[in-house]
Order: sequence, then C-alpha cells, then structure tokens
Amino acid sequence: MRYWLPLIYQFTVGGIIFGIGLLIPWRKGDYIWHRKEDRLTLAAMIFAFFLYLGLQALWTAVVLGKP
Repeated sequence: MRYWLPLIYQFTVGGIIFGIGLLIPWRKGDYIWHRKEDRLTLAAMIFAFFLYLGLQALWTAVVLGKP
C-alpha cells in the first residue's frame, strides 16, 4: 500500500487543484454551455485527467508486478 500513497496523494491534490481550475471560470461565466466547443473542451480536459490517472495507476501496477 505504501507504494500507492504517492499516486493517491498526487491525484487527490492535483484533482482538487484541477477542480478549482474548472470551478473559477465556471463561476465567472467564462464557459458558455450552449457552445459545443466549450462542452467538448471541458469533456476533453476531464477525460485527459482520468486517462492520465489510469495510465499512472497501470504503470505503478506494472512496476510493482501486479497488473
């Protein structure tokens, strides 16, 4: 479990910062939800975050010998 703690910490703290980074423009009204481009950009950013999380977790599992 101790080898997973850096990954958990990184994505917990990073996820909070990422969430704040999404929340601030939303509260200021910078996102126009009726525009397809804004929805796609938001979806792409969230998808990329979770893709990176999955790849990091996979890499950690492979290094530990538990894929």
